[in-house]
This record gives sequence, C-alpha cells and structure tokens, in this order.
Amino acid sequence: MIEIDVYGAKWCNACNALEKVLEGQDYTKIDVEENIEMSARYGIRNLPSTLFKKDGEIKAKHVGLMTVEQFIEYKNLCL
Repeated sequence: MIEIDVYGAKWCNACNALEKVLEGQDYTKIDVEENIEMSARYGIRNLPSTLFKKDGEIKAKHVGLMTVEQFIEYKNLCL
C-alpha cells in the first residue's frame, strides 16, 4: 500500500503553496507543530517535506515545493 505524507506548518508559505499544487491528489497532511514526535522520528527538518512510503518503508523523500508532475513521478517510484 502506498502512503504519502506531506509535513508542513500553517505559517509555512511554501507548505500552503504546495497544498494548492497538490489539490485533488491523495496524501496525508501532517502539521509538524501538532505531531512533533512523528516529525522527529522521520527526521523532518525542512518544510515542506514529502515522504513516499510503500508498506511502511520510505521509498522517496522530497523537500520543498514540487509540481504535480513531480509528485506523480515520486508516487510511481512506489509502485
């Protein structure tokens, strides 16, 4: 099963921009300020950070803004 987590924060302009780019895509939005332990577990230091996981294992990580085409390319790496 493919799982995509996008780590961000309400005050992060790049995170808000990425949310608009990914509109209509299937992913889980995780606020780093509300999920400190989970963010630390995955070593999230820069925002936005997107983790692409398959069966719980991280297959790819992207830091920063991306296009919807890049998002789909990363997602395809998990297939």
